[in-house]
Amino acid sequence: MTGYTFTLMNHPTAEVNQEYLLVQTTLFLRDNAQHSGQNQHFTYVTTFELHPTREVYRPQRTVSKPHTKGPQSAIVTGPAGQEIWTDQYGRVKVQFGWDRYGKMDENSSCWIRVSYPWAGKGFGMIQIPRIGQEVLVDFKNGDPDLWWISKTAIRSGSADHRGAYLQPGHHAAVGTAGNGNTERDLQPLAVWRANERQHAAF
Repeated sequence: MTGYTFTLMNHPTAEVNQEYLLVQTTLFLRDNAQHSGQNQHFTYVTTFELHPTREVYRPQRTVSKPHTKGPQSAIVTGPAGQEIWTDQYGRVKVQFGWDRYGKMDENSSCWIRVSYPWAGKGFGMIQIPRIGQEVLVDFKNGDPDLWWISKTAIRSGSADHRGAYLQPGHHAAVGTAGNGNTERDLQPLAVWRANERQHAAF
C-alpha cells in the first residue's frame, strides 16, 4: 500500500536488499472477453515506485514556493538582562508580531543578518540592533527563507524606546548616540541644530 515501508530480501543483487518507502502503485487490468459469458483471460500487472528509506524523500513540488510581499515588523530579542545579543557575524534574533509561541528570548528565531550602509571584507560600519528595538525584516526576492533586517524603527508609545533627541527643544536635531556597550546610558556624539544652522558637539 502506498505510503508504507517494507524490506526487500533475498534479491540476487545484494545492495538492493534494504528497506523501501512505497511511493506509488499502479494497477493495470485487461479483460480480453468480447461479450459477457465468454471465457475470459485477464492480464494483471502491478508496478511500484520505491524510494530507499535511508534517503530523505522529497516529493516533486507541484505548486510555486510561497512569496511574501513587503517587509515585516519584528522586535529584537535575546536573553534576559542583556542589551545586545549577537553572534560572530553581527546577526541578531527577532520575534514577529504574529508569532504566538515565541517567548521574546534568545530562542525566538534563527540568526538574522543585518543590513548596514557600508559593509565589506575587513571594512565598513556596524550598528547592531539592541534587544527591544523594532526592526523591519525584508525578504530577498520575496523568498521567506532569505531574510535580513533592512531598517530599525522607533517603537511608538514607549518612552523607553524614544530616539536619543526626541525631546522638547531637539525636534530638528540630527545625530548619533550610544557607545556600543551593554549599558543603557546615551553618549551623544554630535547634534545638528537646524534652527541655529550650526554644529554643536556634546
